[in-house]
Amino acid sequence: MKAAQRQLEMSIRMFFKNEDPIPTHTLATAAHEVLWNIGKKRKIRSILKDNPFIKKEKKAEFDDIVRSASRFLKHGKYDFTETLDFNPEENEYFLIDSIEMFQQLNSSPKIPPIMLLMKAWFQLAKPDLYADSPESQKLRDFCQQIDLKPEDKSRFLAFEDDFKRIQLG
Repeated sequence: MKAAQRQLEMSIRMFFKNEDPIPTHTLATAAHEVLWNIGKKRKIRSILKDNPFIKKEKKAEFDDIVRSASRFLKHGKYDFTETLDFNPEENEYFLIDSIEMFQQLNSSPKIPPIMLLMKAWFQLAKPDLYADSPESQKLRDFCQQIDLKPEDKSRFLAFEDDFKRIQLG
């Protein structure tokens, strides 16, 4: 699981540095796959791969949508004229789902600061998606105190040490 953690942390750094979204996706989905495989054994679900709210008859379609980019990038296609219509926003969902699995697998509310940073960014960027919790409120309040906004994505990494203190406090 340590390798998956390192992949996940590096893909988050790449995300915040606005690096090429294709290698970011490849690394993020590799970490996601490892965490998902470990999680299955412990009955931990991935919202992207084991979503209980997707109808049975739509699971294959949902799976194809969620995994088509990583399959294309990992395995390639035999038809070399095919192109991938990649949406970089997919990275956000793989990263946040991986963090949630990682947190459950560790049986601890504490996660590495870089992961907490990603959760904070995601909650700010997608306020209508994330359920309210004491943790999410604490993250939003902290971001407001230091004037961090989701559109300032590249500034988030400068506050990694500050996010470490949030968990300890």
